[in-house]
Amino acid sequence: MKKNSGTNLFAYYRQEENQFTNGLISLLELSKLEDESFIHNFFLENLSINILGNDLNFKVLKDIDGTPDGEISNENIIFFIETKIESGSLRKEQIKSHLKRLYDNTQKNKKLMLLTPDDSASEYIKQFLKIDPSIIHLEWKKVYSYMRNWSSNRSTVFSEIISQYLLKIHDRIFEQDIVAVIVKIDFGDKSEVYHDRYLEEMKRRKWDDWHTPRKYKNLDGKGRKLILYDRTRKAITVEVEIREVRETKEAIEYPWSNKFIPETLKTYKKRILFKLKGNSKIANIQNHR
Repeated sequence: MKKNSGTNLFAYYRQEENQFTNGLISLLELSKLEDESFIHNFFLENLSINILGNDLNFKVLKDIDGTPDGEISNENIIFFIETKIESGSLRKEQIKSHLKRLYDNTQKNKKLMLLTPDDSASEYIKQFLKIDPSIIHLEWKKVYSYMRNWSSNRSTVFSEIISQYLLKIHDRIFEQDIVAVIVKIDFGDKSEVYHDRYLEEMKRRKWDDWHTPRKYKNLDGKGRKLILYDRTRKAITVEVEIREVRETKEAIEYPWSNKFIPETLKTYKKRILFKLKGNSKIANIQNHR
């Protein structure tokens, strides 16, 4: 298969991530005709990278296994782009493969951009940033916010195309992102959680975290909620937003701590049904303390 020589905003790609990469790179390339500062400000505001000049080349690497999804370059810089449209879907093996290809290039400044829905401040993303200093992360929310702010007070063909792209981001990426995790409570001496006590203890704020036997990346990031399901009551009884996920090793069986944001803690006596907007997801996890 041949490398795509350019970009086409309406091209179809077998891999859905490539469709989003193609849309982004096409818009960046088209912006040179509309506003020469668009690309410069895009990198400066979102990644604190100062790109000078307007001589960038844009490529989408069409459906080629083992290659990044896109490339932006000139004589001095080269960006590889690896795109994910679902949280928690990066792979270290894939990233290391991209790095090898990246360092084969002659440009002085080399960056591998991970474009995902994940929170840049999450421990999940930090583990990938530690692999190599050339790796950077960009949240889809930042892309969305930058383009929305730029186009909000404009009425041009380009701003209309941006609006259509933003709608696609919202419907496919934001609406289908995982917003909460349901955990079935493991009662008993091993977990030290008892069905006749824990709710009252929660109300009195005796709990400030929830422990699990392994890390759940879907709880790692801003706005992620932990929902507890009580099999004795056959009902959801607790809802709380998680501040951070970290390994404490305080308990052999449950070494991972999911720290609460205390003011978000809610307990329920009656049966609760959760309604989600659009195609938002709740991940289901099995018995854990």
